[in-house]
Amino acid sequence: MTRARANPNSQQHAFTLIELLVVIGVIAVLAAVVFAGLSGSDRGVALRSAQATMANALNAARTRAVTKGVNVALMVQNDPGNPDRYRRVVAVVETVTGTPVVVSIFELPEHVAVLPSRTRFTADMREPGDWVGGYSGNGLGSTFLGSTISVAIADTATENWEYRDITPNGTVAGAGSIVVGTVRNQPGGTYPIIFVSPEQVRGLTVSSYALARMINDRQGF
Repeated sequence: MTRARANPNSQQHAFTLIELLVVIGVIAVLAAVVFAGLSGSDRGVALRSAQATMANALNAARTRAVTKGVNVALMVQNDPGNPDRYRRVVAVVETVTGTPVVVSIFELPEHVAVLPSRTRFTADMREPGDWVGGYSGNGLGSTFLGSTISVAIADTATENWEYRDITPNGTVAGAGSIVVGTVRNQPGGTYPIIFVSPEQVRGLTVSSYALARMINDRQGF
């Protein structure tokens, strides 16, 4: 009588298939972790880029003021009617309260924007959290950008802007801070963006000589 032989490799093949499924599962988990880490890394890169952009724009405004012997404003678009530009477009403009002359235009990375001046940074513009500077104990906000003006910049329609003038002496009327933070879109809201977290901010403090010092987190403001 012929007996059926068991395949000596069948158990090994089954075990190998199970191992393969486990490996695939591990790879999927690792991929999720890596992508999550990259998202956080990307946010950090965008914040650092925005911080550097604001420092460069400030330096450009100061240099132009001293070189040309005129007031030069550092400006941030503050008109929610244009969501794509809101709090992300930055301008350096000569004699903005007279006959404006645009020197340069900057644009911050997506999902990063400049916080408004403290008195205009209301609760409906941000997620709940401890929006207070760790060093000063004051509410976060771009206090350097204390003034507002409605003006057309670079052939755009008239928009509202926050700004601060730098004098021909390279000075400003009082020190302040410029804060950038991560945002998410808010279609249909009062404001087109919402600032996400007080722990996702960077920026600079600006002396009365319009010189910047980099601040890398909430505790530094």
